[in-house]
Amino acid sequence: MAKTKLILLFLFYSLFHLNNIYCQTMVSGNISGTWSTEGNPYLVIDNCTIQKGELLKIQPGVEVIIGDSLSISAFGRIEAIGNHKDPIKFKAPNEDVYWDKIEVNYNGEISEFTYCDFSNANIAIYLKMVGKITDTMITKIQNCSFTKCDSSGLYGYVYGNSTYSWGGMWSHYPHLNPIIKNCTFDNLANGCIFYIRGWGAVYAPTTRGYTSPIILNNIFKNITNTVLKLEAGSYAGSSEPTFINNTIYDCENGIATQEPYDVKIKNNLFTNSGTVIQRTNDLSSTLSYNCFFNNTINFIGYPESYGLLVMQNHNNDPCDIAFNIYNEPLYNDTVSFTLSNDSPCIDAGSPDSSLLDVKFPPSLGSVINDIGAYGGQEAGNWLDTVLNLTNIESYKNNNILLSQNYPNPFKSITKIEYELSYSDFVNLAIFNISGQKIKDLVNQKQTAGRYQVVWNGTDQKGKSIPNGLYFYKISSGDFLKVKKMFFIR
Repeated sequence: MAKTKLILLFLFYSLFHLNNIYCQTMVSGNISGTWSTEGNPYLVIDNCTIQKGELLKIQPGVEVIIGDSLSISAFGRIEAIGNHKDPIKFKAPNEDVYWDKIEVNYNGEISEFTYCDFSNANIAIYLKMVGKITDTMITKIQNCSFTKCDSSGLYGYVYGNSTYSWGGMWSHYPHLNPIIKNCTFDNLANGCIFYIRGWGAVYAPTTRGYTSPIILNNIFKNITNTVLKLEAGSYAGSSEPTFINNTIYDCENGIATQEPYDVKIKNNLFTNSGTVIQRTNDLSSTLSYNCFFNNTINFIGYPESYGLLVMQNHNNDPCDIAFNIYNEPLYNDTVSFTLSNDSPCIDAGSPDSSLLDVKFPPSLGSVINDIGAYGGQEAGNWLDTVLNLTNIESYKNNNILLSQNYPNPFKSITKIEYELSYSDFVNLAIFNISGQKIKDLVNQKQTAGRYQVVWNGTDQKGKSIPNGLYFYKISSGDFLKVKKMFFIR
């Protein structure tokens, strides 16, 4: 009997390990379709390409192992959407080698990375927009982690060029505007780098490249070079990056900017770092409602009025003329970087209505923005990752997660995305500045899930609306949320 048990155990052990050996998928060349956990792990043994018009969809829990110096290039669309329990992992075969990059090229569609973990890369995500293009490229990157990237977690490259024909020459103006939110960047050379340039010649129209990334509610720590580096070549176009509600800790440099960038730097928490913000040349980068503490140098290239405590903010704490404070933030810990109940950063951010806090944790105090990664309307996206709450639904009940429309401003069409945490009757409507309803976009019962609505700038009768500021309001039960948009024909 004992001998029979030993034989059965041996067979089980052998089958188990054979299953581990053969339960893998080797990939190279052209790739598309759906990757599921049934094929784990996916071994990238040569450079791979997603051709134009193709889609690679990667499901939660998939593990992608990319060989030394190899890349995945997407000329089509890549949709890598995991969840907080089963993130998608992109990594090298071992800790001693580095894969090159995932290169996402402009293709007229939106690629997305949500709940993805990137490690041991040269550049984890490389966004590229080159050529004769007059359009906006949007890539959504949310709730991802970037660790051990030799060059940077994310790199964006834009190069505008001209079109020649028998009829003459035409300029093109590519815009690279990724959305990066609720991500952690840890132990990297650089966090995010963007480079823009254009083209010009005598008697020829000038082309320009632009980038206006939206960087919200991220945590950057242990960055050995620069958190956000904004670079420009010849004929670079005026760009307006947004850097709001981020936490920066133990980084050599924070933000390095120059002309023609005009960066909005607001509601951020910079602590225990080297040179925090440096700008070259005179430009009007907005710098307000931030907290600086225990840094080597806070500002280079800014007026002396920054840092002089000449006022008090709405918490009655000393601040400079731009409402920046210099108090110790009082973290609960330096892992999650959540704020203690006594933190001076609570309710010390901008009172702008578009930046109000969500009404459930991790935000504290009133609805006025909390400085750092846990303030503003995107703070709720941290619930299931950093805070690891088991009763998430109790916080999300009677709430809808409403995203900012994109593009914004818009000329022809714009897209509005929202997420329901429960099934209910939903109304999504457009209003003008006088409060008059322009159009119902959604007016029906919907199940829980993510939705996208496209609006073409027309009213209920299909007539075009005039240029200007508009509001879109979503309501369900007792819940209501409003955001603003600009229409420019």
